[in-house]
Amino acid sequence: MNAPKLITVADTHLIFEYSISAWTATKRDKKVTDEVTRSKNAKQGSTSVNKHLFGDDPMLRAIKTKENLIRKHFTDNLTPFGRGAYFVPSVRMLDMKRNVLDKFEREFNALVDVFIDAYPGLVGSAALNDKMGDMFNIEDYPKPSRIREKFSFTYAFFPVPMNDFRVAPSVEAAVELEKYYKAETDRRLEAAMRDAWGKLHDALVWASTTLTDKDDGGHKRIFDSAVEKFMNLTTLLSDFNLTGDQKLEAQRQKLEGIFAGRTAPALAEELRESPGARTSLKDKVDAMLSSLDFDI
Repeated sequence: MNAPKLITVADTHLIFEYSISAWTATKRDKKVTDEVTRSKNAKQGSTSVNKHLFGDDPMLRAIKTKENLIRKHFTDNLTPFGRGAYFVPSVRMLDMKRNVLDKFEREFNALVDVFIDAYPGLVGSAALNDKMGDMFNIEDYPKPSRIREKFSFTYAFFPVPMNDFRVAPSVEAAVELEKYYKAETDRRLEAAMRDAWGKLHDALVWASTTLTDKDDGGHKRIFDSAVEKFMNLTTLLSDFNLTGDQKLEAQRQKLEGIFAGRTAPALAEELRESPGARTSLKDKVDAMLSSLDFDI
């Protein structure tokens, strides 16, 4: 009889990687940098003067804001797998692509299109006004045909590599590679689990702080979106529990029990209106915090 197959992370997860970049529209001005260095009697290399080619342009600011929101979404909702990579449950890949990635890509590119359409006019305005003064240099501005390549949002999914050493040049090298890979995978899984515990810790601290009533009877504003994010932690902790940590699962179930099947809007409204509800939930959250020895 064959032994049952051991289910691994490679069987249940994919590796997700993305790259997002936006043009900052800044340029180092060597001449002005040298002037400042000399005028302040400073040593060469001690300062740098950057020009903002369009000032605080709202279109570029909107692109940067969207970039930051995308990065924050992945940091908040995915399990890290080393630097710049994340674990994604295989069953969630299609949903993530259709409902998250495609949406982000459309929104990011739409903002970029608006800026690109306006770009020739922005360069013309910069040349005509005196905002940059003597620092204006037309060579600082890329040609309109090259500006789109300054922005990008790409992503990819890959299988989790597991013990495939067919390219090893020798048996000895294969053994060394396997040892290295196991140690590296263990290290990354350990880091991913620390991240899961860190998310639980931060969420509990947020809830305890938010639910603390002030001496004057007031309290911090409680938003539906913040409560929804707190409640969604019960789902995230399932996805993040890559090693089957029973202690983490027990805390997840405890957190799920605290919400007692309520929706985020209903719970948020209850917490806004009822000091008793805030106190009750805070006591439960504080009990979880005090029972856990976080080593984040």
